[in-house]
Amino acid sequence: MKHFNMIVRTLSVLFFLVIVQSCGKKQDNNPAPSKSSAKGISAFSVTINGTVTNGTVDGSSIKITVPYGTDVTALSPTISASDKAAVSPKSGTPQNFTSPVTYTVTAEDGSTQTFTITVIVGKSPAKAITGFSFSTLNPAITASVNDTTKKITATLPYGTPLTALAPTITVSAKATVSPASGAAADFSKPVNYTVTAEDGSTQVYQVTATLAQPQPIVVDCTGAIPADWKDVSGGVDYIVKCNIPITKTLIIEPGVTIQFDGAASGFTVTGSGALQMIGTADKPIVLEGKTAVAGSWTGVQIASGNLLNDWEYVTIKDAGGAIANKAGVLIADNYAVSNGGTQLTVKNCSFLNNSGYGLWDYDQNYSYGRVVFKDFESNTFSNNQLSALRITMDALGKLDTKSTYVNNGQKYIELDGLNHGLTKNTIMQKLDATYQIDDYINLNQKLTINAGVQMQFLTDAGFILGTGTLIANGTASDPIKFSGYKPGIGVWRGLALLNTDPEIALNYCVIDGAGSNKLPSGLGLKCAVNLYIEYGLTATNASITHCTISNSGGYGIIYKKGLAGIVIQSNTYQNNTLADEQAFQ
Repeated sequence: MKHFNMIVRTLSVLFFLVIVQSCGKKQDNNPAPSKSSAKGISAFSVTINGTVTNGTVDGSSIKITVPYGTDVTALSPTISASDKAAVSPKSGTPQNFTSPVTYTVTAEDGSTQTFTITVIVGKSPAKAITGFSFSTLNPAITASVNDTTKKITATLPYGTPLTALAPTITVSAKATVSPASGAAADFSKPVNYTVTAEDGSTQVYQVTATLAQPQPIVVDCTGAIPADWKDVSGGVDYIVKCNIPITKTLIIEPGVTIQFDGAASGFTVTGSGALQMIGTADKPIVLEGKTAVAGSWTGVQIASGNLLNDWEYVTIKDAGGAIANKAGVLIADNYAVSNGGTQLTVKNCSFLNNSGYGLWDYDQNYSYGRVVFKDFESNTFSNNQLSALRITMDALGKLDTKSTYVNNGQKYIELDGLNHGLTKNTIMQKLDATYQIDDYINLNQKLTINAGVQMQFLTDAGFILGTGTLIANGTASDPIKFSGYKPGIGVWRGLALLNTDPEIALNYCVIDGAGSNKLPSGLGLKCAVNLYIEYGLTATNASITHCTISNSGGYGIIYKKGLAGIVIQSNTYQNNTLADEQAFQ
């Protein structure tokens, strides 16, 4: 029994030891957890003007690019680090990133890792021209820069050479410009400048340089009068404040514009003087009032036989002031016939808005035997207060069909017959205006009147053949018309055809309102057409056919009986006071 108890005690000890050993093994299989060694940065960003910019993590190096102009001296980055790790400086702490900054991340187990943060400021996109000037000019000219339209404009002094100007240019910081500042360029046309920003982007500016208009040259007759008037601007070149006497040759060059200031201002050409004005279609010469009103200056008065009085592509307007004989151009000869009188070339000229006539040949009884116009072609007369022209019979033949004579205050061209006659063979052209004859005119040379011509005669005016001839051949569709200046019976004198020229002809003519006074004839009779006179001058050859003769204050036609050379047939008569045809012994 004793032995049995000992065995039991031994087994109990062994069981206890096994239990203890088993418990010890369980404790070794569940040790305490270790601390984290993670110490990385997973994200690094900054917020600038509401925009988040993320950096790039490359191992222990982090780089972040911020927009140009960002202040990097106090950026507050947002940093995401490993779980249970701490970062120093802390996320959100302002930091000066002018130079690379080191951040330290400490893991839970106390280990550390350093990161180098580099903030890179982006390149500038600025590409503006901030200043543009022509500093080599005296004074320097600063251009106007419109950064909205990218246009640059400069107004330079008149006469500045534009083909090789070297501007001074300023541009945005870190930008460049081409052509470069100081490089010569041709500014006679627009020039493009390209600005390149630091970031490589570009912007083109267009530069336009123009010349300022110069101030007109004032001529007031107190100093020397220019002999050669030049085109010194694109506008008004001269302002004349006086009446300039021209006794030598004065030349006005193409493109010149002259304004006359004052009713008494103008040009007066006398003696051997000449006013030579030869413009072109592209560069006409203009003589006008400083005030655009008819009569605001005198105009051009001319009494000179100088053959250099040539005018081409000239406009004369607003004249006719301060003198009794009002006109844009007043030809006022005081030369005898032996001196030739005024000889004027007028081609492609315009006479506009003048008080009085566009042109008046006021000859003072010196015009007999001279033609005034050396040449006359393609001229315009418009908006003159009286007629387009008042000229003598000898100037008549120079009028041309290329010229226009309409839209004036008086709708006719005045032919001045006072003490004058026709001394040159002349063709009367059909124009866009009626001719008005103001006196009884001697036709001492041949006057040929073209079909369609219309004439009106003042009281007692008419034509008389001296040693000349009258040929007036109209057509059925385009007759020639002789009439009074107003409707009625016996308004004008009539036609006295009193020589033996076999060419005398009136065919398809309308002769209305004649017979105001007797035609030259010992019979002392009123009539429209007189082929009879006592003293041996009776017309022996004449043809009057297909004419309409009406409203005569006396007879229609009178002639001498028995003359075979007189042909009167196929005519129409209306409302003549006496007989339509009357033959006398």
